[in-house]
Amino acid sequence: MGERIPQHDVEFKVEFELIPPSEELVPVELKVKALVLGDQRSTEVKSFIWKKVDRLKVGDVNEEDTSRVFCGETGKLLLCFHHAGKNPYGQGSSGSEKVDVGGTIRYATGYNGMISFSLEKDLFSYERRNFIKDPSGNKTYFNVTNVDDFAVIFQGETQEILLGTFVAPEFVRKWHGLAVVNKMREILASVKKSPHPLLRNIDFGDGPEFQIDVAPGVDWTTVLAIIGGFGHEFEDQGCNLFKDAVLDAFKALMRALSFCVTTFFF
Repeated sequence: MGERIPQHDVEFKVEFELIPPSEELVPVELKVKALVLGDQRSTEVKSFIWKKVDRLKVGDVNEEDTSRVFCGETGKLLLCFHHAGKNPYGQGSSGSEKVDVGGTIRYATGYNGMISFSLEKDLFSYERRNFIKDPSGNKTYFNVTNVDDFAVIFQGETQEILLGTFVAPEFVRKWHGLAVVNKMREILASVKKSPHPLLRNIDFGDGPEFQIDVAPGVDWTTVLAIIGGFGHEFEDQGCNLFKDAVLDAFKALMRALSFCVTTFFF
């Protein structure tokens, strides 16, 4: 057997240049049992790197539309998002993946302590609901729905809000990212898009990279599933929000310059 390619080696340790986590990430407790999946918690802030792979050819494998999540502490792979039968690692799949004709189902295969799950879009929903299910698709853990400018987490397939947990875009101007918060406005996790590459010793192409920091005491497997529930929406929205923050800063600068010119010359 030939040597494993790092991009397809589950045990390969990726090196990062991590962004310092926010000081607002203080110990909290996620008390809703429905939102505890793998029940993996840390006594300190736990960091992860999310890498979007648009197109990548490694050896004889052509990858399209996959994403990876790596543990910031160990550098090992935790999740690979892929479509049915297209896991580039070729292992760890549940074997119960459905044939997805419409492209509405995405699978998240877990490694190194992370659970596996599936993501299913409801194309007929006005709110663009995304369901987080077990790999077989028979059990629904929760669903993510866009309500106004927030992504709200609902119980199972219902619209019963789970503790009001949602992703708050208001943090984009502060962090250039998103925050998963609860009803008390406690920050469970922060998501930042990096302006520069974070991965050091491996090449996954030019797709965007995000750093996810989870507060102490929070089940990080749940947070990764929540963020995964956005699917393409998270990756696209994260990039757009980052661009919006930069654009807003530029507009503010232009307004200030305009005010100065008007004040001193007219």
